[in-house]
Amino acid sequence: GSLRGALLGVANYVFDTLRQDSYAIRGGQMFEYHLTLELASGDHGLDADAPLALLNARWDTAPCAHVTPDVQLVLDYYAQTLDDTAVLVPVGAMRCLEFLDALSSGPSCVLAADKGHRNTTELCSQEAPAIVPHGEGFSVMVNFDFLARWNRERGGAALMPCEPARSLVVAAFTRGEIGSLEALQATFDDELVDIGPDNYHAIRAVLTSAAPTTIESLLACVRFSRWDPAMFLELFPALLEAMPSVPEPVKGEVHRTLCNVWRHYFPIGEPIDLALCIGFVLSAMSWYPEAIEFFDRSVTERGTTAESAFAMAAARYGQRNLADAREWVERALVLEPGFSEARTLRATLRNELNDERSL
Repeated sequence: GSLRGALLGVANYVFDTLRQDSYAIRGGQMFEYHLTLELASGDHGLDADAPLALLNARWDTAPCAHVTPDVQLVLDYYAQTLDDTAVLVPVGAMRCLEFLDALSSGPSCVLAADKGHRNTTELCSQEAPAIVPHGEGFSVMVNFDFLARWNRERGGAALMPCEPARSLVVAAFTRGEIGSLEALQATFDDELVDIGPDNYHAIRAVLTSAAPTTIESLLACVRFSRWDPAMFLELFPALLEAMPSVPEPVKGEVHRTLCNVWRHYFPIGEPIDLALCIGFVLSAMSWYPEAIEFFDRSVTERGTTAESAFAMAAARYGQRNLADAREWVERALVLEPGFSEARTLRATLRNELNDERSL
């Protein structure tokens, strides 16, 4: 409570991995759901290290234990209005909202984007909570309807999309005096719903399936996506093909676009080497110093691979730095002796350097 200003929190795919309490509604009565994990084969005892994907979830009902009045109020409403279904109470998300609000005497707002249910219609007829494994972890659907009702009962506001979500729900939860709720709602609708991430995911396929081939249309797609690295990677082959013929005045815009893509990149362990791909595009339009900056990032962050060593060699060759180019091409061939393009470049370098060792 020592802060005085307004606080903004962003929860991007956070709430679906936090603690949840689960309940079952049966004939208008509310029960607790208890979860038991069993090996899918049923042949062996449960190993604590068993991958979640190999486990079956068994849900058993039990009488409800005591819950806090604010939670009970929403659960009672669910029991009166929903059919036989399963509902989750996003306890972890609730604690996040409370924690942020308690930091300041000013207003607070949390923007949350996640897979989830946004109204009571979507909560109906759920046999059991769906657990989705992700490697060593898992996620569940977020009950945004519960968060909205709970937050409003505590004096806050909740902004939710009116239309069904295709890929994820974007919502805003506020506490304290925020000025004009109508103005906030209009901004929310414009920026986060109408042209927000859910609609963007729906039209991404249209942008890429049209197979834009001109550099102008390719750059427009990346800009429209708000510099989405995933969009850049989908258009990467077409961008590489377009680079050799890019007019000189457009090259600066290509570089600005690529730098914005990099600034919007958040690595989460995916196999794609974005720095290397950006370097390839820059090298293809003969911006070698800028390409080498990204190749350096690739080598620093992911180690030297045959592909990155060859890319570095080709860029050095483009700068006419033949000695460095030869050093990098030799590294590429140590890592991958049969690398055809590297062997061709090595032969070219030996010829230009008149290297006697080529014998």
